[in-house]
Amino acid sequence: MMNTNKLAAENTLNKSSQAQESLSKILDAITIIEDMNTQIATATEEQTLVAGEINQSIVCINDQARDTYELSISNQEKSNELIGISEHLKSTASVFKLN
Repeated sequence: MMNTNKLAAENTLNKSSQAQESLSKILDAITIIEDMNTQIATATEEQTLVAGEINQSIVCINDQARDTYELSISNQEKSNELIGISEHLKSTASVFKLN
């Protein structure tokens, strides 16, 4: 009986050691996963910041393109006015022919 109890105690001790070793490996894996989650969260935050900066740049480019378009329309109108003035001056000056 004592031998049986001794064997049972040794078996329990072995299983307890195995369980402790398994729990230690699980704890190590949890630590690795937590580190990975932290890295992912940091990368996600950085990507969010970069995406915001890109969005802001696109809005700025769009505003500048709109301004450029409006200025080109204004330039076209001014050019047309200058052409009209030039043609008027040409016809007015043709009255004064020099011999």
